[in-house]
Amino acid sequence: MARGDIFRFEEGYVVDVQAELLSDFRSRVVVPLKSTSQFPLPADRLNPVIKIGGDDWVRLPQFIATLSTSELGEKAGEFEDAFKLTNALNMVFHGI
Repeated sequence: MARGDIFRFEEGYVVDVQAELLSDFRSRVVVPLKSTSQFPLPADRLNPVIKIGGDDWVRLPQFIATLSTSELGEKAGEFEDAFKLTNALNMVFHGI
C-alpha cells in the first residue's frame, strides 16, 4: 500500500494519504471519495474530482479517517496528482 492508492470501501472508494514511512502500520489514514451525484458542488482546491472507471468521484479530505488495512477492499487505482493530494490536505490542516 502506498500514498495515493485508491481502494474500494463500502459503496465507494477511499484514497490512502498516509506517509509511506509509516507503511508497516496495520492502519491507514484515508480520505473518502464520493460520487458527484452524492456531492455535486465540490470546492475546487479542497475537493478535487477524479475519474474512476469512467465516473467522476469527489475527494473529501474534510472527512479524513483511519481504517485498518483489513477493512480496505481491492486496489482500484492511484491518485496520480500528488500536488492536488497535498494541496487539499493543506486546506484542511492549515487553511491554505
